[in-house]
Amino acid sequence: MPPLRASPTFARFSREERERQWKILHHRRQLAQARLKREETRLSHLRQIIELRREAREIREWISGLPQEASLAVDSDLGRMLQWLESRLAELDRQTGLDAAKSVLPDEFELVSIWTETLTL
Repeated sequence: MPPLRASPTFARFSREERERQWKILHHRRQLAQARLKREETRLSHLRQIIELRREAREIREWISGLPQEASLAVDSDLGRMLQWLESRLAELDRQTGLDAAKSVLPDEFELVSIWTETLTL
């Protein structure tokens, strides 16, 4: 009986196995690259949220530091600025709330498709 290595069947099997292993490694590299990209996006978004929260905190500190007798009349410059600041704070709170943090999380369907592809290899 000739050695198994010389058979065309073994050569085809070996080639197919190398191709399968290469596909698995290639897919793992793609997953790693996608993970890095998601992490970079999350960090960028997190930094933006932190910066906006810092702005909101500084606005609140500035408002709380105003003298009690400061004119809050709507027709005064200070009154108009305080009205604008209140709307700015509401916008900052909206941009930095729980919904903003959730927007950084991966989509469930994206994760399902990634894991399904992994299992089919």
